[in-house]
Amino acid sequence: MSRGILILNDQNITLFTSAGEVVSEPGFAELNKDGIITGQGARDSAWLEPQHNFCNYWYQINQRPIKPTQKWARHNADIAYAQLRSILAGVSTVQQLMLFVPGHFSDEQTALIVGIIKANSIDVIKITDSALLVSAMGLSRYTVVELTLHQAIVSSVQCSTLHDQRVSKVIHQQIIPDTGSNQIHNTLTRHIGDKFIQQHRYDPMHNSEGEQALHDNVDGWIRALSRQNKLLVTVESEAGHLSISLQQDEVIDLLEQRFGALKHALAQPATGEIILAENIDFLANFVPTIVFKQKDVKSLVLIDEIFKQPCHWDASSSSLIRDHSLVTDMKESLDVSCNHDKRSLPTHILLNGQAWPLADKLSIHYHDNHYLVQTHQHDNALAVLELKQDRLVLREAIDEPIRKHHLELIVGRTLTVGDITLQLIEVIDG
Repeated sequence: MSRGILILNDQNITLFTSAGEVVSEPGFAELNKDGIITGQGARDSAWLEPQHNFCNYWYQINQRPIKPTQKWARHNADIAYAQLRSILAGVSTVQQLMLFVPGHFSDEQTALIVGIIKANSIDVIKITDSALLVSAMGLSRYTVVELTLHQAIVSSVQCSTLHDQRVSKVIHQQIIPDTGSNQIHNTLTRHIGDKFIQQHRYDPMHNSEGEQALHDNVDGWIRALSRQNKLLVTVESEAGHLSISLQQDEVIDLLEQRFGALKHALAQPATGEIILAENIDFLANFVPTIVFKQKDVKSLVLIDEIFKQPCHWDASSSSLIRDHSLVTDMKESLDVSCNHDKRSLPTHILLNGQAWPLADKLSIHYHDNHYLVQTHQHDNALAVLELKQDRLVLREAIDEPIRKHHLELIVGRTLTVGDITLQLIEVIDG
């Protein structure tokens, strides 16, 4: 039976399937005359046509009428339904689903979400708090920080072991409003706009195209600035390219007020070790007064465990109250890890007699009637391959929506992209 795990964080809603498929979309939707576009396509026009764009329909999921009246959606639940349909279209059929949700959702909202999923003929097995996907081996108690588009969630997690089982339980949660990725990005884009006005007498946000361009790039800028002290930011203007310099310390000062409530929540004596959810690791460098612990186990490994352990899929769908605890079989997890360690791991990918190192990000192109591989990621590539943790991520742009597959590293395994077959190989002393 085909199974799926849906992580419903609107910053990046992600569906994993037992077949190894991964599809993700940000929680943006555009309602136009032809229908509803969701995900990255909608985000790409969010500041070009804000009157037709929505990004709060998961955060405020309900069945209250949307104003002004929309042709294709009566309420936020209709938009959420459209996005779920779009995500499901990117994978093979899913019959059973485990749902992981951030702590800000109420029981009424999760019940509505379950109804939306069941309307797609999918059986919801269990609803679990997404903070439990962040696992820290060796710690009996720790704090998880998650960001959604509109808020932060701070969860205190307690762990124990019983009969070769690891039990993780959320014992306390605090919702920090107005501290989501949207607010962080808005704060930074306004600051960047002000610096361009001061230094060049040019406002990059004076029209919708300039505002969209800033928001398209701000996530990359803030992540780059988390790794370096200084960053050159360039925009196009009628007078040509204009640049300003951003300093890491000025962004820290800028976000100080935005992070005030979050810092207060993390400064409590009972907080213990603090761990950032995987997609917001960059945040550590912008809150220097807080010490964050590096995770020992990534969420992707835990997702693999959930798929492989039958106990997670035996729950009755008649009781769908959100579960604040997660039990994993430590013996099975250890066996999986040991087997993985004993295997030889592939080092290169083979195409047309040429071996390309997996240590590099690789792009596959079709040019002059043949396929070729190039290092680095290119926007017009048919597919991009990248090593992440202990998986090879294959991102295909051949079909819409874009598909992502997380593949186990096995020497000899073959991958199909378009009309070609690639093979994972191990190069000895090469």
